[in-house]
Amino acid sequence: MKLIMFGRDTDATGRKKRIYIAGAPGSGALLKGLAKSILGVCDCECYIDIGGDESDPSDRSVQIEQMDLAVFAVTKAFLTAHCPGREFDLVCAREKNIPILPILCEAGLETLFSRVCGHYHLLDARKEEFSYELSEYLTSRFDDYIRLAEEKDPVRYRAFLSYRKKDRSEAVKLLGMIQSYPVCLDTAVWFDDFLTKGENYDRNIDAALRGADFVLLAVTPSVLEASGGAPNYVESIEYPHAQAYGKPIIAVEMQPVDRREFARRFPKAVLVSPRELGNVLGQLYGRPCTAPPVIDAETACNLGKLYLKGERVYKNPGLGCRLLQEASRHGSWEADWRLAKICAEGIIADRDYDNALRYYEQCAVRIVKESQGLTAAGKAGGNYFISLCICQANMLLEYSELCRRFCRDPGLRRKILITNSSDYIKVCELLRDQGMQSERVNPGNGLLELGCLNSEDGNAGEALRIFDLAEEYFDVLFPDRKKLFPASQLARLYSGRGKTRMYQAKALSDPALFAAGKADLEKGLSYSRWIERVYGRDF
Repeated sequence: MKLIMFGRDTDATGRKKRIYIAGAPGSGALLKGLAKSILGVCDCECYIDIGGDESDPSDRSVQIEQMDLAVFAVTKAFLTAHCPGREFDLVCAREKNIPILPILCEAGLETLFSRVCGHYHLLDARKEEFSYELSEYLTSRFDDYIRLAEEKDPVRYRAFLSYRKKDRSEAVKLLGMIQSYPVCLDTAVWFDDFLTKGENYDRNIDAALRGADFVLLAVTPSVLEASGGAPNYVESIEYPHAQAYGKPIIAVEMQPVDRREFARRFPKAVLVSPRELGNVLGQLYGRPCTAPPVIDAETACNLGKLYLKGERVYKNPGLGCRLLQEASRHGSWEADWRLAKICAEGIIADRDYDNALRYYEQCAVRIVKESQGLTAAGKAGGNYFISLCICQANMLLEYSELCRRFCRDPGLRRKILITNSSDYIKVCELLRDQGMQSERVNPGNGLLELGCLNSEDGNAGEALRIFDLAEEYFDVLFPDRKKLFPASQLARLYSGRGKTRMYQAKALSDPALFAAGKADLEKGLSYSRWIERVYGRDF
């Protein structure tokens, strides 16, 4: 497997999202075109395999496991011919809980794809609105976590992973090995993963080594071989820096080497076998390698998010979910929110709407309790309080949408929607007074929900009054209506108000009101048709 990377020439800080793009053999031009489309809407790194299909399956698995998204170009050849992308990469992504995005590149393949690969929401690259749909997916569904102000760093220890670039697979194995030990749960690893332009390796290496508590060296014959004109960063830069800063150096023999030669060239490194690594780590941390750190709910939640996203740690969605569940058991509303989204979206695990609703309900209770505690302590208005309110508003909006679609008890559904809408309006009004409003955080969304509920109850006059108030907010805060969320809210608003006006017009025998309702209804249907054309029926 030989990956080439496409990316924007930007000097971005932090780790960019990695997207793996696969298709049928010989479809390189198509895959490059998809990479170009993705980079047009997202500053990320796109990887395409140009090495054919003869690579070691374990190496292929290691490469795919580190991706944040797996995109598959769906063509007839992809579905019917021998294709590593379908036969191995898709299966691997599914097993490793990597989000999967199939993109339809030829007509008439939806049914065949579902039969061969399973049921997924497909984007259609041939549609005029493909870039809108792709942008919405990448910005709203792929990376929608909201970072709290003043978030506590859950990492206590830092390791620097040194390896020859040709040994990346061994380095990733060592990374997974290190973080399989419970003692290393809260240890971040500086990992020169997929060195690319803009990452400023030479500038960052010194700071990373200075801040490391210890250095890990992935030892293979490559570490000892002549550079052949290419710089051997391990021997010429990383090892001397680590030695100069007095860092403990644990060299793990991932492949057999001449131990005498290694000891001569790396005298300060402790060379151990993979089996001996646990004991050495236990000595370094001062407790058995099987003993995890004692962490509180906030730390467990923040660590869970790191493992879900693969930031500074080896990506492990299963461990991330377990840490979030641990945090939830100890009262973390943020862990509840993350778990609710995971259950609802079905990206990491199968969809479970009942559990999603349970986590949302628990989150709503806990976040209100924390907000009240901050207010009682005189901390309302601070950065954390404002961030908390923004999270609460977004969470309530998601909770209401899920409840509206999937709560099976009509009475409970109504009760939740009324409570959520009232709480949402209150928190949005508080944020409005702070000068903070947006598409998803404004009283209009809560008013729309209350208007629909009043209309369902036959309170036409009250429903129309509330619909008009909601429209006033939307007129200001929905400048770009060719986006999924504004369009869906406007579809609900105009369809709901149109039906209510027509209902009331019949009762009052008012032709003008009936005409206004009909116009509203047509306006709402136009938004619904646009959503279906651009995003499909699933939305």
